[in-house]
This record gives sequence, structure tokens and C-alpha cells, in this order.
Amino acid sequence: MKGTDFIRTEEGKIYLPRPNSWMHGMGLQSLFRRALNEQIHIASPEYWKTLKKDNELLTLIITEDGKHVVERNKGYNK
Repeated sequence: MKGTDFIRTEEGKIYLPRPNSWMHGMGLQSLFRRALNEQIHIASPEYWKTLKKDNELLTLIITEDGKHVVERNKGYNK
């Protein structure tokens, strides 16, 4: 299983931490559009820290059979 952490704000916007490269960012954009039919927003490292304080951290998981599941991040206590 692969997973990507993200935050959905109260306004409904989805934020991800800054990717390592533009190719990675394009892949994430495609993944979230395909899995959730949602537009993503990239948060700077400083803004990501702020978002984590004020919102629940979620994980988009791709299962071995190719399905997409959203779970609460197990390492996160809010």
C-alpha cells in the first residue's frame, strides 16, 4: 500500500506538503483528481505546519488492488 498525507480544511480545500519535484507534484495532482475528483493546493513548509495545528491530518491510500481509501492519519492525535 502507498499513502499520501493531506489536509482538508473546513472550507473544503485539500492541501499537501510541498513535493520533492514538479514531476511528483504533477503525479499527486493526477492522483487526487482521479481518486477524489478534487483539486489540490500545495502548502509551503511554514503553512503546512500551521495547517497541521488547526486541521486533521488524513492519508489517501492506494490499496494493492488499486482502490483509493481515505483514512485518518494514525500517527496524528488531535
